[in-house]
Amino acid sequence: VTEPGLSGGDAQVSVAALATATLGFLDLVPPEGQTTTRLRNRLQQVADVAGPARRLGAALAGLRESLADFRAWSTTSGEHQPWGSRGGALHLTDLKHAGLTGRRRLFVLGLDADRTAGPRLPDPFLPDRLREALGPERIATSSDRRNEYRELVTRTLASLSGQVTLSYAAAADLAGHETGPAPVLLEIARAVTNAAALSYTGLRELLGAPACAVPADPTQALDGRDRWLGAIAQQALLLDGTAAVLTAWPELADGVSAFAALDSSALVPHLGLVTAAAGRHDPTTSDLGISPSSLEQLARCPLAWFYRYLLRLRLPDDPEYDPGSWLDARARGAVLHEIYEIFVQRYMEKQSDIVSDSAHSALLQIADEVLANQASVLPPPSETVRRAEEREIKAAAISFLAMEQEALRTGPRAVWRETELRINPRQVRYALPDGSSFALQGKIDRVDELADGGLIIIDYKTGGQSYYREDPKKGLFRGARHLQPALYATAAATLRDTPVARFEYRFPTRKGENDRVVYSADLLRQAPPLIQELLQHVRDGQFVPTTDAADCKLCDFKQNCRVRLDEGTGCSSVHSPRAAWAKANVEATPSLVAMTRRRGGA
Repeated sequence: VTEPGLSGGDAQVSVAALATATLGFLDLVPPEGQTTTRLRNRLQQVADVAGPARRLGAALAGLRESLADFRAWSTTSGEHQPWGSRGGALHLTDLKHAGLTGRRRLFVLGLDADRTAGPRLPDPFLPDRLREALGPERIATSSDRRNEYRELVTRTLASLSGQVTLSYAAAADLAGHETGPAPVLLEIARAVTNAAALSYTGLRELLGAPACAVPADPTQALDGRDRWLGAIAQQALLLDGTAAVLTAWPELADGVSAFAALDSSALVPHLGLVTAAAGRHDPTTSDLGISPSSLEQLARCPLAWFYRYLLRLRLPDDPEYDPGSWLDARARGAVLHEIYEIFVQRYMEKQSDIVSDSAHSALLQIADEVLANQASVLPPPSETVRRAEEREIKAAAISFLAMEQEALRTGPRAVWRETELRINPRQVRYALPDGSSFALQGKIDRVDELADGGLIIIDYKTGGQSYYREDPKKGLFRGARHLQPALYATAAATLRDTPVARFEYRFPTRKGENDRVVYSADLLRQAPPLIQELLQHVRDGQFVPTTDAADCKLCDFKQNCRVRLDEGTGCSSVHSPRAAWAKANVEATPSLVAMTRRRGGA
């Protein structure tokens, strides 16, 4: 539908308006005699009947229903529908009435062995043994009905006059299963050829190649369908057209190759082997800064890193309206970080005052100001939703204050020094064991200083803490998925020329229970060899998929890899074809062996 105001699934339109729009479309169609005229009259009748507006899909269904009984017929029928066997047009009938049409040219179709044999299966409601038990006046059995059908076929064919063409289908179904000619067809062929010993093999030789939709002469093709069938045919035999299709549509060929690659153990471009990119994007050869989140993405799934940082693919910015939600997880985290930052900056020089009631009031005032600014940028769907989410955010802010008050009381005393410390890639390079280094960029939430001058690097998290804890079974830094502590510690030590005592993830929310996950200085020093090995993916151009389908659950590129999430029985499962391939072919791919080793595997 191209009329203004009629496009889109949510449009409101009446059936009459659709009929009017279709009438306008008919003006663009070349006239086709009485059929077009009759269709125009029918559409005008529908358009003249006013009706209520409804969704476009429902209106289309109503228009289809109004045209459901419309049929096109031959122009020789005049203005009336040809109910009878009118001359100048094809007439279809059944075997019982085939000899009564008076036509001079007749075509009998379907004379294959299966169709002319009659019913093959007994009636399930009244089996043959019960029919036979009824005695001489019994109901016909399956055998009786088969005999009756064969007699019907014989009588009908004997009653025909004029030019008669007999045929049978060479295939029994769409799968191409072959059928044979009916016995009566062999008998007729014997009588016509006066060859009483003619066999079925001789009959097939007599009939020659089956007639079909494939044009005998490709140069006489009438349309694109004829040309296509002629291109994949050898006489009457249709060949496999796969090669011809894939040659004509290279993009489709690429897709078929991609699926075929999942059945092979070889690493191919469809699975992340991009030799043309090998070494070209190695951060150790560039002055452009790389962020911790980028390296952590490389550790989770090099293929997703390739999509995100080399191809620069992005999800479309198309937020969905949710009447029951205001701030998503990312926006809520940004709001809380802003509240924490403003509060720390305000009390930077009077840290001991945070235990007072005025600090509590100041924190809530800061929260009100930040939330009001957020509401001006992104209006909440309703006041009820706004109040509910504001209560959650203020509760998290109070948890933050309680956490800081507890740290102040229990010591050791750490002084707030900086918030939102930006890492300039021109100032900070991270050194690797092979002598190379790369520029680092990012932003540290907070830097505290201990009494001995050592630094504490703090990063706020608004979720749960279990994912951030070290687990020997999952490898160092969770298989390099948590490199932020090591990278930020190096950056802070470089920028402030001061050693870092530890890195802390802090969870100042009710969900995080004001917990901490601490990375010691000794642990942070173990990261460089791990990062050097991780960058080998980029140097070799082997952007392999992850071996762990759980990494695919929240990935932005699930559709690229045909990931499917199945929800049910209280839990969810992730089906990732590429992750399954990687897990099954670890031993055949060195980069996957290294990935498995980083993650605590053998």
